[in-house]
Amino acid sequence: MDETVKTIVESLTKKTKEKKAKWLESSTKSEYKILFNSATVLIGLFKDTMGKSYYLLRILNDEGRVIIRESAFLTQSSSELLKALHLAAQDSCLKKKDTLDSILSQLNGDVVGISKKEE
Repeated sequence: MDETVKTIVESLTKKTKEKKAKWLESSTKSEYKILFNSATVLIGLFKDTMGKSYYLLRILNDEGRVIIRESAFLTQSSSELLKALHLAAQDSCLKKKDTLDSILSQLNGDVVGISKKEE
């Protein structure tokens, strides 16, 4: 992976974990995107025709053309950077960590659950 792309991935992962990056779900399952003024970054988890899972990072220019394409199978050591970005983007979209933290916080209280009002 090119050093510039590596730096982008690391910085984007850090910003996402700090909740300073706004990811969106893409139209493709298990793929997330973040929009910039002149680019779009997409990170996804896919399966090839043999059923092997791999991460795919794509950077598109302002015309929507792919200018960077990096992929790594889960078994490759190079997949760790892409995995970290994918998990951070996924959590940003699904708010998984926030939801679980909220449940844990409520479980520490005396009463849990909410009663739904009948309409």
